[in-house]
Amino acid sequence: LVAPTDRPIHGFTRAVITAVMDELFADPRTRRVVVEPDVGNKAVHALNEAVGFVPVREIDKPEKRALLSFCTREDFLAARGVAV
Repeated sequence: LVAPTDRPIHGFTRAVITAVMDELFADPRTRRVVVEPDVGNKAVHALNEAVGFVPVREIDKPEKRALLSFCTREDFLAARGVAV
């Protein structure tokens, strides 16, 4: 979602993923968001969980072993501290 940089800005990637999730859930028809990052990308797993993604299981894709995770609107709002 965000390319690596020589000068990282603390909190930038989390702000980006939060903005993307806000936009996705602005559509009332969106029930959940699905991601499948590489199982070895621990930083992305932590970031995903911070915005409400729940890991479900590892899956094999042609290009990688991935961690399938889901985020419902309720999970996202709860992660942001918004009462549902």
